[in-house]
Amino acid sequence: MRAVFDIGGTSLRFGIYDPAQNKLIIRGQAKTPNYRNSTLHGESLIRSIFSVMHECITRDIELHRLQYLIAALPGPIIGRDYVSQLPTILGTRLTSPVLAKKILQNIGSGVRSKFFINNSPFVGNEGDAGEIGYVKLASDFLEILCECNSKHHVGGISFGSGLVELCICNAEQNLKSYLSSELGRMHSTVRTVATESITFAYKNKDAWTVELVRTSLLQPLARALATVRASIGIRKFILIGGMAAALSHNYITDLEAVCAHYYNWGDWNNSFSLGPVNDCNGLIGAGIYSTYLE
Repeated sequence: MRAVFDIGGTSLRFGIYDPAQNKLIIRGQAKTPNYRNSTLHGESLIRSIFSVMHECITRDIELHRLQYLIAALPGPIIGRDYVSQLPTILGTRLTSPVLAKKILQNIGSGVRSKFFINNSPFVGNEGDAGEIGYVKLASDFLEILCECNSKHHVGGISFGSGLVELCICNAEQNLKSYLSSELGRMHSTVRTVATESITFAYKNKDAWTVELVRTSLLQPLARALATVRASIGIRKFILIGGMAAALSHNYITDLEAVCAHYYNWGDWNNSFSLGPVNDCNGLIGAGIYSTYLE
C-alpha cells in the first residue's frame, strides 16, 4: 500500500492507494498551510505541512503496512530529485532548486507535468516545461493576484476565483447591463455571485455571462495554448479540474473557437477532452507513479 498526497496551494488531499486494484481505498482532505493562512515562513512553514501530512495518515501507517509515501507538489520538479519552485505555498521564489527529499524528508517527490511525449512526462531541464499558468499577460486583465502572489498570470485569471473577481469588476462598471442578464437577476447584489451561479448562467447561454467566461477563462488560456501548439505542435489537450468539468462541453466548444482566433493555421476541432470528473486525479497519479519506483 502507498500513502499518496496531492499538495495544492489551498488544499492537501491524501489517500491510501492499492496498486493491485489501481484505486484509492481511503481518501481525505485538509487545508494546506501556506503564506496566506499561516504566520510561518520558509522551512518553518514546510515543517508545518509535514505535521498536517502526518496527522492525515497516522492511523493508517500500521493498519495498511505502507510501503511508500508519495507526494505531488504544486511546483516544477527537476528530474525526480529537485523542486525548483513552490510559489502557491511559500509566496516567494526559491533562490535555488532544493532537494525534494530535504523538503519532504523521506517522502518521494511526485511529478506534475503538463506535457507527455510517447506516454512519458516531459518537464525540461529546469522542471518547468508546460507551466503556462505562470505566463504573464498584458495589464488589461486587471490587478488580479495569482495564488503565487504575482499579478497578470494566466493561472490567476483563468480559474474560479479570478472569474468571480472579474465578474464583480465588470458588473460594477456597467451595472445596468449586468442586472439585465440572467446572472444579474439571480444576484442583484453582485458581490454575492459564486462560481456555481456563473456556471449555471453560462450553460444557459446568458450573453453577459458567456462574454465574461470568454474574457476571463478562455482568452488567457487560449493565448497560452495557441503558443504551445504553434511552437511545439501539441494538438491534443486533456482538461482536468473542477471549473472545466462544471462548464462542460460548452466550454470546450468555445475554447476551440478562441484558440482558432489566436492561431488559425491548424484545425482545433476535437483538440480538447475532459478528464475524469473528480478531485482524485493527483492522488491516483501519485499512486501510479509509485509503481515505477519499484
